Parts: sequence; structure tokens; C-alpha cells
Amino acid sequence: MLDLRRMDRIRLSARPRAQRLVALGVLAPNYGLAGVDIQFEGFERVPDEPVIFAMNHTDRYNYWPFQYHLWRTHGRFTATWVKGKYYENPFVGLFMEMTNNLPTVSRGYVITKDFLATLGRRPDADEYATLRARVDAAARG
Repeated sequence: MLDLRRMDRIRLSARPRAQRLVALGVLAPNYGLAGVDIQFEGFERVPDEPVIFAMNHTDRYNYWPFQYHLWRTHGRFTATWVKGKYYENPFVGLFMEMTNNLPTVSRGYVITKDFLATLGRRPDADEYATLRARVDAAARG
């Protein structure tokens, strides 16, 4: 569950141990296979100080090759923003905490959680679309 207690508990690390364990135990065996070639172009333009990488991805996992290569080649780690809903599962939430992830709470997450708290169930697609349209309209003024 994503709540204030969990938010207070989240601590980022410059060298997250769990990220390194996942990289060595899960990613390295896959990315080390013959034919796997992770390309990282333009790293010379990345500053030495902390930086924000903005990635537009269509699945949940395509930033892992980037993180793995960044660590193995340049000794750098990331703190990744992830959807707040991933913290609803206790195991996944703990994994996210341990691997230097930060929950991002979206309008959709707040709408869904508020609906659930009020009515005891998740909104169906039509209910969500109606609520989202009203919230977006209110935000625009």
C-alpha cells in the first residue's frame, strides 16, 4: 500500500545494493547472451553531476537495459519514478523500495483510490472516464 508511512520509509542510495543484486542475478545472465548488444550513444554529453533521464517507454522493462549498461559501463545508478499502483502489492512494493524507486501518484491513481475508499470497489471504464473528464476539466479551470 502506498501511504505516508511508506513514503517516509523510502530512502534513496547512491549505490543501491538491491539494484546491483538484480543486475548481477537477473539481468547479467540475459544481457550477457550471444547476440545481445546494448547500445548507449552520446554518453559523453551526460554531465558528471546528478541528471534526469526522461524515457518514453511502452512496456515495464525497457529501462532495465539502460540502467544495467549505465552501471556496468559507467558505474552510475538511477532512482526511477514508477507508478504508485505498483506499491499496492506488498512484494512488488518492497522490491520497488529496495531498488531505489520513487512512487509517482497520478491523477488516475488518486481518482481510483478515492473511488475505492468511497464505494468499496474500483470504478468501471465508463465511471473512470466520466470522473477523469471532470477532474481534468476542474484542473483546467
